[in-house]
Amino acid sequence: MTTHPPRPVRERFPLSPFPSGWFRVGSSAELAAGEVRPIRYFGRDLVLFRTKLGEVRVLDATCPHLGAHLGIGGKVDGENITCPFHGWRYDGAGQCVHAPLASRTPVASTRSWPVRELMDQIMVWHHPDRAAPSWELPAMPEHRHPEWRPFERAQHWVIRTHVQELPENAMDVAHFPWVHHQNTKAARTEGFEVDGPILHHHQWQEYNLFGLLKLISGEVTGPLDTTLLGLGVVVNRAAVKTKLSFEYCYPFFVTPIDDEHIDVHSFLAVKRTPIPGLDRALALKAKAEGRITIEQDIPIWENKVFQVRPRLSSADGPIMGFRRWSRQFYPDGGASVYGSVEPDAPAPAGAA
Repeated sequence: MTTHPPRPVRERFPLSPFPSGWFRVGSSAELAAGEVRPIRYFGRDLVLFRTKLGEVRVLDATCPHLGAHLGIGGKVDGENITCPFHGWRYDGAGQCVHAPLASRTPVASTRSWPVRELMDQIMVWHHPDRAAPSWELPAMPEHRHPEWRPFERAQHWVIRTHVQELPENAMDVAHFPWVHHQNTKAARTEGFEVDGPILHHHQWQEYNLFGLLKLISGEVTGPLDTTLLGLGVVVNRAAVKTKLSFEYCYPFFVTPIDDEHIDVHSFLAVKRTPIPGLDRALALKAKAEGRITIEQDIPIWENKVFQVRPRLSSADGPIMGFRRWSRQFYPDGGASVYGSVEPDAPAPAGAA
């Protein structure tokens, strides 16, 4: 039996594969002082390292001297990184500061990427024109809050799709009953707010994943708030009110690897409950169901074609509002894809 290979992502998505914004490239806890790691994101070889004083740095990995990879065999020397080929040293700004045997320091540099650490994750700023960060990541109030269990790693996927797919999917309330088998009447949009690079989508959901709570109270419904921090961070927050209160925060970090693949890491924190062990049991169940939910979406994401002017119905959710907001992260505001017409008036269902 032969399988039908999916069409390349670059054929299915006319949008640039590398929008601007903050994107995860590593874990803070997994990068010790003096450690060097080769990574690949945005179609580029990068080097990630932590200096002896604890600062995280990300540089383009190719040494401008003779092309060695700084992340493979390179060493941290104080606040600098040393090339494994000829010992040239580069500081955190990517400037060459020393070259052994040379009579004077060569004029050479490699690209330095703006870095922040959020929720113990290493985030870099990507901009196609290398512009400086135009906004900052807000703190997550649940992180290290005494009323919340610590964030724990949930899942990791590499998916053949565009980075816009996962955040756009969170707007599409109509797919929940068909793909995720949720109650058709329960899933609905109750609010949609935009604040510059941050978007909030307020929904009402029926939750399949909390079977333990259904044993207590039967139907389990409640608000689901999705916050987008650019296109690189999708944060789901749920508050389930039954005979007891249960809340969780489920962030997804989405980063383009190249023009064909995205890297997705998810983490989960739950608010502590008065019943010993219940919050832990619910966290385990939520992670398991979270994996099922995303893996139900993956075959669709890996084969669907981006519709510039989709035929939408009144049940589809704020997809076009999301797309208007998302245009700010593309080099030309999406004009090369959408043209001069704002993508806010999709043709009605059945229109030619």
